[in-house]
Amino acid sequence: MKPVRRELELKLSVTPETLARIRKGGALARLASLTPVGRASTKRLHSVYWDTSAHDLAAAGIGLRIRDAGGTLIQTLKTEDEGAGLATDRAEDETVISDAPQGTSPASWTPDLRLIADKALRRRARMAIGKQPLQPLFESVVQRTERLYATPDGDRFAVVFDDGNVALVADRTVREALCEIELELVAGAPAALVRTARTLAQRYPLSLGTRSKAARGYALAAAQDGGAVPVTPAEAIEKAGSSAVLPGMTLTQTYALTLTRCAGQIAGNMDAVVDHRFPEGIHQMRVAMRRLRAAHAAFHKAIPLAGAREHIARVKALFSLLGEARDLDVFYTETLPAMVSASAEAGPGAAPDVTALAAATEELRAEAWTRVLAALKAPAFTELLLQAGDLAAQAEADRGVTGDGRPGEAGMPLADFARARLDKQWDRAVIAHHVLTGLSNEARHDLRKDLKGLRYEAEFFAPLWPASRVKPFMKQLKGLQDEFGAINDAVTAFHMADMAAARIGGDSAARAAGYVGGWYGARAEAAFAHVCALWPAFEASSPFWHAPPLDA
Repeated sequence: MKPVRRELELKLSVTPETLARIRKGGALARLASLTPVGRASTKRLHSVYWDTSAHDLAAAGIGLRIRDAGGTLIQTLKTEDEGAGLATDRAEDETVISDAPQGTSPASWTPDLRLIADKALRRRARMAIGKQPLQPLFESVVQRTERLYATPDGDRFAVVFDDGNVALVADRTVREALCEIELELVAGAPAALVRTARTLAQRYPLSLGTRSKAARGYALAAAQDGGAVPVTPAEAIEKAGSSAVLPGMTLTQTYALTLTRCAGQIAGNMDAVVDHRFPEGIHQMRVAMRRLRAAHAAFHKAIPLAGAREHIARVKALFSLLGEARDLDVFYTETLPAMVSASAEAGPGAAPDVTALAAATEELRAEAWTRVLAALKAPAFTELLLQAGDLAAQAEADRGVTGDGRPGEAGMPLADFARARLDKQWDRAVIAHHVLTGLSNEARHDLRKDLKGLRYEAEFFAPLWPASRVKPFMKQLKGLQDEFGAINDAVTAFHMADMAAARIGGDSAARAAGYVGGWYGARAEAAFAHVCALWPAFEASSPFWHAPPLDA
């Protein structure tokens, strides 16, 4: 049986006007790094996506369509993205339906699961569907222009221009326009896709595409069923997930994989922030940025990358901008309500009225979100993401050799490198803080950041050691971080209250801000007392990386 085909592509969203400029100007053919292969072809594609009425295939991470490509019906099954990076990486099973009469509509020809060549994919689809009938849900109709390109390194990829729309089959007036460029790898390294996209992004206004045609269609179907798109934060948010590092990987592979996954998490929360205004989307973007910075900190000396310092400076600037909105989100939606609730339990007059403070916070929050949305829609944001992919390509190309040809630090076994890095982080965060009493607020904040650095690097390298050793250590570390999080929330509450009070002005606002600061200051001290109680056990724990690694 032939192996399952994998589709690896990078999607870019553009306006019809920009697409026309790129196409008519021959932008790709004029790039010195690319050589056109053959002639461009243009055709109309009509694709119909099938599922049960309850969308069971989508729930199982499967897409099933029948496409009319110039009179030929093609059945395609795709799995959900498994790459967790900038480019999507999906299993794909495609079969020409040879017995379909000429002119048969893809909406009238029911998919046949027996045509799925891969047994595992066929079984997965059948289990998802069960006994439920399949039905056509939505369709895409696009004018597609496609051409093959090659790089001097032997990479080959197709560049696809799609201009059309996605619509419900039951009501084609419910539709969404789409205009995008897809770069699909045929042979070679994914880096070729990223570098081509980056070159285009430096010359034309475009952004990373984060939604497939199927995702657009299911959103339309959900909107039709519920009257509004019932997207929840849990559905829209993309979290980091577990580390993809495996025993036997090289440092260069680990660095490259970590960078692309962090960039993928940032991009994956774009819709949650821009389209749905979910505060959790900003939080997860910042988590991904912290992880990305931790990856650079861990690997940059062993694997120096051109442009890495500039990239980190850009990440830090955006991280700070997102942080303003994040702090105001937490203060407005969590801090003030919790304090008001606690004060209400204490009885009338126990706390000053914070209504005006809340109104000022709402104004500040709206202004911060406006700045965030402008930044995420700007070309610089797309450049930041694509630069992360470019740096990953640099890392992957590094072979761990110094300038004089001798094996460098990057050529050492991954577990040895990880142990040295984690020991360094342990010394910085734990050994240097044997006594916690008397730490200033600034020193507490520094310790919190050091523990975060330890945690992120521990998460990167955790799969190299037995889970039985990793989990107890990470549980202790997380417990400490939760307490430090409460301390940080209190410090942030004090600053946010001062900002809101300054916006209002007057003694009443100042008193309300002072009350907020005092109330949360007491909570911060209680949290730090808990840190001091947990610290001796954590300090005496056995770090998991001191055990033999799995590949020992």
